[in-house]
Amino acid sequence: MRFALHYERVVDKTGSIEFGGETWKIPKGAPIRHKVKVALRLPTGPRRPHTEISVIWRGSTLAHFVVPEKRRRSLPPEMETRP
Repeated sequence: MRFALHYERVVDKTGSIEFGGETWKIPKGAPIRHKVKVALRLPTGPRRPHTEISVIWRGSTLAHFVVPEKRRRSLPPEMETRP
């Protein structure tokens, strides 16, 4: 089992969400103007050194993003890992 922080966002008319100060485009099938859950999985060690973002709607994963280290630095402080 992996721990993830969950946030609620609304999908805009272009099929995108705003999260962490950036726009994330959800592939086709995005529920326009509906609330979705954004699950943020922080790095958990050397075997999983990256941050992952999953967009979930009605129990199904609509999109999954792996955030590169450079981009992760732009996430708000409360979303970054603490050494």
